[in-house]
Amino acid sequence: MTKQSSKRARIQLAMIALLFFGPLVVAAFLYYGGYFTSMQARSNHGTLLRPTVALAAELPNNDTLGGAEGKWLLVAMIDGPCGEACESELYTSRQSREMLGRERDRVTRVLLHGADAPDTVFLDQEHSDLITTVDGGLGDALKNNSPTTPAGHGYFLIDPLGNLVMHFESDLEPSKMVEDIEHLLRLSRIG
Repeated sequence: MTKQSSKRARIQLAMIALLFFGPLVVAAFLYYGGYFTSMQARSNHGTLLRPTVALAAELPNNDTLGGAEGKWLLVAMIDGPCGEACESELYTSRQSREMLGRERDRVTRVLLHGADAPDTVFLDQEHSDLITTVDGGLGDALKNNSPTTPAGHGYFLIDPLGNLVMHFESDLEPSKMVEDIEHLLRLSRIG
């Protein structure tokens, strides 16, 4: 074997090794360099509550929730009559659920209200899939675990096991809320 052919053979071997090991080196660099971690941190539009808070004891019974057992709950709360802000929140939660497409049946919208029931005519016309129930202690648990001030505003996502998982701000766009909910539904094998 001549020097020239020996040199060519080494170059070819190096190219084959680079072709095989190059992508592995690049992938390891990206993974351990934190590139994917920083992308994950930016993907949440809501606040992921860590650790999750068990609320099974505070949840209304299955009869009150209209058979929503085994489903994710997207909960909003009001203290008084359903005014303009409340109507906007209900609209956002409805749009978010609809944008889930075929996954929307895994999520049930719930409105917790005080002693005064909201306008049932409005709710029947605009939000027929909404479950309304008197706040029997769940609201206090949500307020105590709310990451925002004033406590209790926005939307709370509860998993089918009764764990408070996520909180969304009131003014969040439905599409951003849907991104987070879809991500959780994809990762979840429950509900």
